[in-house]
Amino acid sequence: VQGILEDDRITIAVEDGIPDGENVVVAVVKYLLTHGIASSRLTIVVGTTSEARVQNIRQRLADLHSAEIVVVSHDPNNIESHAYVAASETADAIYVQRELVDADVTIPIYCARTVECPLSSDLYGIAPGFMDAASQLRWSTAWLEDNITHLRLHESLSLEAGWLVGIHFTIAVVPSLNGHVAHVLAGKPEKVFQQATELLTSVDPNAFDLVIAIVDGKEEQQNWLSVARAASQAESLCKSD
Repeated sequence: VQGILEDDRITIAVEDGIPDGENVVVAVVKYLLTHGIASSRLTIVVGTTSEARVQNIRQRLADLHSAEIVVVSHDPNNIESHAYVAASETADAIYVQRELVDADVTIPIYCARTVECPLSSDLYGIAPGFMDAASQLRWSTAWLEDNITHLRLHESLSLEAGWLVGIHFTIAVVPSLNGHVAHVLAGKPEKVFQQATELLTSVDPNAFDLVIAIVDGKEEQQNWLSVARAASQAESLCKSD
């Protein structure tokens, strides 16, 4: 907050599927408001097209008497809501949700996951969740076809998009085994990403003959992407033979 100027526009980017995501958002907003940030300077971008989830956050903000905070949903298929930031190493255009690019200060909130996990967030908390559909498709295809390519893409897009947007502060939510919040970390992107990854529950790979994966959590975590992530994690724990 000390580094935020009086007239800075602040955008909070909330990744889809964060455990207890609404409570985390409300806590961040409360902190900013109590430290002198006017609600009229705040915008929240929710990484989902679910109008019900967007309305839930709006209602929670209204309960804080902060209904004037703008809340928008991220639709990767609506290219008009994105801004061009750069071309990738393969000359593919990189588009990011416009509110993140136009803001003076952008604060991403993301769920910590291993980099091998399908569509896990980068260390800046905006890729691939707040990119356009074409960028997300390239990300998904690289993960499906070749994990090494996926990891390299993960790293390169992180450095390009996050750095160009100007992300200097992130918040990572480390999930617990029961689908809630184990830790919340905030600070410089590199440090937060490293600490969050280290805090993830680790299990010896190739240790089990049979692994049953369960998709737990609230409504926002019940989707096909969560199924893919659960299947990927379960596969990594099975014995290779």
